[in-house]
Amino acid sequence: MKRIVLSLILLLSFIAVFGEETKPNIIFENDIIKSEFTAIGGKIKALYFKKYKNTKTKEMYNIIDPGYDAFPLEIEGLDIANVNQLSYDSKILENGISFTAKTGNYDIKKEYLFEKGKYFVNISFSITNNSTKVLMINDLEFQWGPQIASFAKSKAMRSRYEGDIYFIEKKPKRHKLKKKLDININEFKWLGYHSRYFTTILLKNNNIIRGEIFKDTNMKVWFSGHFRKVTVEPGDAKSFEATYYIGPQSFSVLKNHGNDLNKIVNMGFFGFLTKFILLLLNFLVGIFHNYGIAIIIITLLIKLVFLPLSNTSIKSMKKMAELQPELKKMQALYKDNPQKLNEETMKLYKLFKVNPLSGCLPMLIQLPFFWAIYSAFSVSIDLRGASFFWWIKDLSAPDTIFTLFSIPINVLPILMGVAMFIQQEVQGTQQSSSSQAKYMKFLPLMFLFFFWNLPSGLVLYWLTNNILTIVQTLLVNKKNEKKA
Repeated sequence: MKRIVLSLILLLSFIAVFGEETKPNIIFENDIIKSEFTAIGGKIKALYFKKYKNTKTKEMYNIIDPGYDAFPLEIEGLDIANVNQLSYDSKILENGISFTAKTGNYDIKKEYLFEKGKYFVNISFSITNNSTKVLMINDLEFQWGPQIASFAKSKAMRSRYEGDIYFIEKKPKRHKLKKKLDININEFKWLGYHSRYFTTILLKNNNIIRGEIFKDTNMKVWFSGHFRKVTVEPGDAKSFEATYYIGPQSFSVLKNHGNDLNKIVNMGFFGFLTKFILLLLNFLVGIFHNYGIAIIIITLLIKLVFLPLSNTSIKSMKKMAELQPELKKMQALYKDNPQKLNEETMKLYKLFKVNPLSGCLPMLIQLPFFWAIYSAFSVSIDLRGASFFWWIKDLSAPDTIFTLFSIPINVLPILMGVAMFIQQEVQGTQQSSSSQAKYMKFLPLMFLFFFWNLPSGLVLYWLTNNILTIVQTLLVNKKNEKKA
């Protein structure tokens, strides 16, 4: 009998200690998000975006990293109790969820309110003083962390696209994932953390006196907002509120949310061109419903814009190739007199109206467009998971078909390198003996390595550009032969 009684006592004790921790998670969802909360702590365990999928599992994207036991949002700065570990009662509201708990002589309340059709989340924390003593709250803070979910395949990708960010003095400031991080900011408009395509941002209000960005012992980034000192009289209540943007890093979506949030998107040095490329890309997708086709059309349009310049360049390069026999003769004749060789070479160029730099000129002029396209394709969430055809399943990532000895084998960069080599053959630069031509011979190999791990959408653009240049060169050469 004693064993049975002892067993019952142990069972009841187990239930008392662990039973509340096994409470099911609480769910709230609206038209664009689905959120999951813990009863213990009343914290966000998962936050899914209905319009965005995980590129691997095709399930709704969860911005909260499931690999960590600590979930946003932590409330720090209260001496009365650890409110992040209390067992809360919950109530589903029309536009969010409310959590309530008691600790000693204090009533605690947390509310998460989601704005319909927007990615704004208003989070409030209130405390009611039922004691006979005044409660001083000197440094209450809302802490978000650690970071947000990241599905970047490599440390290099995380380093390139992820980190903290804050808006101050009319422009955003950002840091890459450094080893040490401890930033305190008194005057800011917003601060937070971003991955390549998603972000969580705290908007400053009149009650938040400073922001902080720091790393924990696991080197994970947290950010917080610190509130003003308050006094809670007996029988009185005080509340603390903050608004967060938790959503996609889409330029159009962020712009629709105001507060200069669109500046989170790094448009690069040629930002105005990047914006134009993104607008044109989305316009064409609205017509053709395929981002790969839209990229090819954009390449064609850019090619048409630079057609007169590139035609002149092709003609000049053809003349350069024809002058190679004469140049070789002069090099042999004046091999011991470099100055004379240079003078005679310039005379020859002038006589035949040839510009030796004309081969590089179109490429140099197109660099701003290339950089704008690189920026657009790197940051555009619309390209994320967008397929073209066959093996190209995601235009925002390399088109890897398999891995060989830990090296990803990507098809489009290989095709692009071959196309660049053919382009040089057609233009005659492979036969040239000038120092510029010798350098140009290595371009296909250089571009192959440079483009190897870049988004396949960007490689598709450059490959298409190479193919169009080959066709253009053949047509121009054929036309000149008929005239001759």
